[in-house]
Amino acid sequence: MKTPAQKEEIIRSWMTLALEAGIAERFDDIHVGRIDPEWNDKGLWLEAGLQAFRIATGLRSREGLSADVALAFSLRSGAKPLGVNFRSAAGLQAQFDWSPPSLYLIGRGEEPWAHGMTAPGAEPPAGLSVTKLEPKRIGMLDPVRFCGVMEFRQAGSAEFCRTLLLAG
Repeated sequence: MKTPAQKEEIIRSWMTLALEAGIAERFDDIHVGRIDPEWNDKGLWLEAGLQAFRIATGLRSREGLSADVALAFSLRSGAKPLGVNFRSAAGLQAQFDWSPPSLYLIGRGEEPWAHGMTAPGAEPPAGLSVTKLEPKRIGMLDPVRFCGVMEFRQAGSAEFCRTLLLAG
């Protein structure tokens, strides 16, 4: 188990490298399990993701970094859109798929939910829908700029992708 200071240093290092390499423009991410191996436990993903998001947004603000932070939870999907089929944090956890939550850096003012996490200027994926949610619905009380579920079909895929995204 990593200490809070170790987690912060891992996130700081990732953010610094991402910004220096221009990774923020390509939506490269860091999974919570890379921040703390204990966070690979699916039962911890919600709290781990929210904690990582709080650390990253705090670092960004304190250090004046020129990027926004996004947290993505990959959700179960199907051949048809599933929409928002949860009403609580516990319901959300039941919808997690096999991929742990990830932090992303996005350019200030970018809205990846408007184009399905494709590169800015690229054509949005087929069937893109976005449903905004109140952050408190998933246990997030800190202010966030955006909270919602994106659903879309990736090119060449028979299934829709579904992601809960927080940005701040």
